[in-house]
Amino acid sequence: MTNRKQIKILKKLFFCCTKGTDCCSCSQNFPQKDIMWCFNRNIVNLSEVVSLIPDNTTAINLSKNKIRVIPAGSFSRISGLKTLDLSQNELASLKGGEFKGLNLMDFLNLTSNNISHIHWSAFEGLSSLKTLLLARNTLTGPFSLFLNLPEIKVVDLSVNMLKSFSCKEYGGSSTLRSLNLSANNIQKVNVSCFPALNLIKLSNNTELELEPDAFASNLNLKFLFLQSVRVEVLMGLNAETKKTLTCVSFSLFAEKSPWTICDVLRVMDNLSEVQVLVLVV
Repeated sequence: MTNRKQIKILKKLFFCCTKGTDCCSCSQNFPQKDIMWCFNRNIVNLSEVVSLIPDNTTAINLSKNKIRVIPAGSFSRISGLKTLDLSQNELASLKGGEFKGLNLMDFLNLTSNNISHIHWSAFEGLSSLKTLLLARNTLTGPFSLFLNLPEIKVVDLSVNMLKSFSCKEYGGSSTLRSLNLSANNIQKVNVSCFPALNLIKLSNNTELELEPDAFASNLNLKFLFLQSVRVEVLMGLNAETKKTLTCVSFSLFAEKSPWTICDVLRVMDNLSEVQVLVLVV
C-alpha cells in the first residue's frame, strides 16, 4: 500500500472518530504501523471498521467492544493478518467462514464472549493457527475443533460448560502441546489422540473421573494440573503415567469431597515418582 493511500485511510478514521460514530475507532501503533488498536471503542459494526483498516496490517486488537457478529470473510482482504484479538465482545456463535483467507494467522483470541455454538467450518482456512483462546464462553460441546487446525499448539477452553472431552467428539491433533480444560463440568476425558501433548489443565472439574490409563498414549505429557478435584482422581494414575510426568499440581480443596491431611499424604506417596509436586493451599 502506498503512503498516500495509508494517509487517506487514516484521515477517514480520524473523520469518523471526530463525528462520534463507532465505525472506525482504530489507531495505528506507531512506530509499528502494521498493528491496529481498536479496543474499548464501543464498536458494534465490525464491517465498517475493517473496511478502513490498511490491508498490510498484521495485528488487530478489537477487544472490549460490542461486536455480536463476524460476517463471513470479514478479514479476507487483510491476508497478512497474524494476530487477531476479539476477546470481551458479545459474540454468540461462529457460523462458518468468519476467518476465511487468513491462512497466515497464528494467534486468535475469542476469550470472554458468549459463544455457545461453533460450526465445523468456523476455523476453515486457518492453516497456520498455533494458539486458540476460547476461555470464558458458554460452550457445551461437542464440535469439530481440530478439523481445520493442522498446526495448532495451544488451546484454552477453560471456564465453559463442557461435560466431556474426547477424541471422538472433538477430533485429534498431532501438534497440540497445551490444553486447558479447567473450570468446566467435565466428567470424562480422553486425550489419546494428542501424542505431542505436554501440558493439560483439568482443575476445578469437581465431577472428574479418570481411567487408570487415561494418559497412557500421551508419552510427552509432563505437566498435569488437577487442583480442586477428588482425591481418587490423583490416586488412579497408573505407573507409566507417573514416570512420564515432571510436575503435578493439586490442592487441598475439593467442593464435593473435601480432603484430609491423610489424603494429602496418600497422594504424595502415590506420586513419589513425579519430579515436582505443587500443593496449592
